[in-house]
Amino acid sequence: VHFADAVDAQITGSRTKFINQGLKIESIQRQLKALVAKGEADPTEVVKQRAELRAQIAKWRVQQVKFTPSLEKLILSLLTVATPEKEELYLPSSFVDAAERSRYTDPGLVFIECKLRRGQAYDSLRDLKYVLKHSGVLVRTKRQHSRGVTFNLRSTKLIREVSSKKTSWIQKYIQARVCLMRLGDTTGNADSDFPELKDEDMWMPAVGEDAVLGEGSRDVRWIWKKHLLYSSKPEMKETVLEQLESVPWFRAKADMHRWLEEVELLEEEFRRFACGCDKMKETWERLAVLNTNPAYAAYAHHKADMYAQMATEAKEKLVAAGGGWPGDNQTLIQYLRTRRPQLNVDWSQIQSQPEVPVLQDYPSSSSSDSESE
Repeated sequence: VHFADAVDAQITGSRTKFINQGLKIESIQRQLKALVAKGEADPTEVVKQRAELRAQIAKWRVQQVKFTPSLEKLILSLLTVATPEKEELYLPSSFVDAAERSRYTDPGLVFIECKLRRGQAYDSLRDLKYVLKHSGVLVRTKRQHSRGVTFNLRSTKLIREVSSKKTSWIQKYIQARVCLMRLGDTTGNADSDFPELKDEDMWMPAVGEDAVLGEGSRDVRWIWKKHLLYSSKPEMKETVLEQLESVPWFRAKADMHRWLEEVELLEEEFRRFACGCDKMKETWERLAVLNTNPAYAAYAHHKADMYAQMATEAKEKLVAAGGGWPGDNQTLIQYLRTRRPQLNVDWSQIQSQPEVPVLQDYPSSSSSDSESE
């Protein structure tokens, strides 16, 4: 149930009903404008919707004149407006100038609209998140399952329909935020409670897919936290934030363990390659000694020298990259454990310091040798 719709069942004052009905008419105007601008609507349907909207506005104007008699002359000047979706409603937020607003409207109506605009902003953020999730699922489904012209066109049509909904909710949030800023938001701080919505704020981490390069460095955007924090009790907000951040934290932890494993596998491949080259060098040297043909012996010496150079180059590059070899009295498992970075986190230290300590890098081969000794 939307916040603005739930208000009808809870409010007791007719002034609040009046402002709430004005916000609903404003929403219908916005939808009709988008339909006409799209250029794909049936003209008969547009005429029908305009007639219904004009009737709603006329009925609402009767209440408006009752609550704000000073607006009667301005309302009469709107009789020349051809289309109802462009008709100015003259809500308190319609007046940019504060002096003009105080002359035509009542401070009580300003307070009521501020409260309802905040609910409208939260509603639009919530619906925007639903649309973003829906769009993400459609894009992944299209990429994985859509094959051929027919299915690709059908998927593209669905994605465009969802994108148009996303645009609608973005416009609704922007309008609610602008109205709150214009009214001064007597119920809170609109600038901090409702930040400016940017394109990067609509990014969401991939769900059900492997993380892509660079995704781990991006923070969860504020729109995914806003509604949960608003609907939570003040004493529960810290718990809600911890739950929100736990999912990317555990995901980043799993990625870190996987990267450590990849590094250990690459180092072991280097070591095995170097050992293989040493073994091939010994084999060719033995063949050179056993072979009595000078040509064959020269070829065997040549191959032994080639593998010796490959082994030396592999060992030098491994050391240069920070790798090494287990000690004489060390198993591979023991060696890997001494090489792994410190994964234990002192949470009390993190809470007392402004910056989170960075995990230690891999120790150099010399330091690992000294530890093994």
